[in-house]
Amino acid sequence: MIDNALLKKILPHYYGNPVRSLFMVAAIIMLTTLPMFNEFMVMPTVFSIMCILVLGLTAGVTNPLLYWDAWVNVLVACVGFVATTAYAVSAWNRNQESFF
Repeated sequence: MIDNALLKKILPHYYGNPVRSLFMVAAIIMLTTLPMFNEFMVMPTVFSIMCILVLGLTAGVTNPLLYWDAWVNVLVACVGFVATTAYAVSAWNRNQESFF
């Protein structure tokens, strides 16, 4: 493991540690809330578990010495954002249709 002081001296714009923490927090939240929201999910539970696994693995691979993992982090974050937003909009549309 690289010392944080040395890391900040070598790479002053490295944001891997906060990204790693956010990915792990997201994975833990998804894992703990999966039983509560499982009945509302339109996709199989295996897909949710695979997403949790991808978040955990991506957080574990994050390294300041690897260039490609930053792009993997961006890709995972973008896919998660698009999927969450699409699901939220479709859920909102379902509730709006049943409301009127």
